[in-house]
Amino acid sequence: MLKYYIIIFLSIILILPSCGTLKLAGDKTESEKEMSDKEYLEGYSKKLGIQLEGNENPLLIKTIAEWIGVPHKMGGCDKSGTDCSCLTRNLFTTVYNKSLDRSSSAQFENNCKTISKKELKEGDLVFFKISGGNISHVGLYIKDQKFVHASTKKGVIISDLNEAYYLKYFFSAGRVK
Repeated sequence: MLKYYIIIFLSIILILPSCGTLKLAGDKTESEKEMSDKEYLEGYSKKLGIQLEGNENPLLIKTIAEWIGVPHKMGGCDKSGTDCSCLTRNLFTTVYNKSLDRSSSAQFENNCKTISKKELKEGDLVFFKISGGNISHVGLYIKDQKFVHASTKKGVIISDLNEAYYLKYFFSAGRVK
């Protein structure tokens, strides 16, 4: 009988310490949370080619990443092919729950108030006059002079407003009302 009590006693001693450190699936230590945030930032920074700091809108970053590489298709409006205005329209619907007009010129005229390039912040729109005297291209500003747009040659990409091509054709910036 003594042997039986010793086995029970030893079992209790071995089991009790583990109860205090029991972790449920999904529970993370602070260092594990920091590591996953760091991995999140590194992964999206690499995919988007932008140095993320963690203060960006995570839904915007995730949504942009889902669109990167989608081919350009004039009049297209889904991930099989999109044009620039439908890309900005889809991003705004998904991220900001706001509806934009369908064309880049209508987005500028009806959905935005004009702002200076110096005032640009995440979520603002940038407009270009590439063909003729009318607005013909739009992108969504991310940060550090970077914007996402549907390029006719490369599909959905991130470009820099300081690139010679975009400096040449830049028309205006707008903040959605």
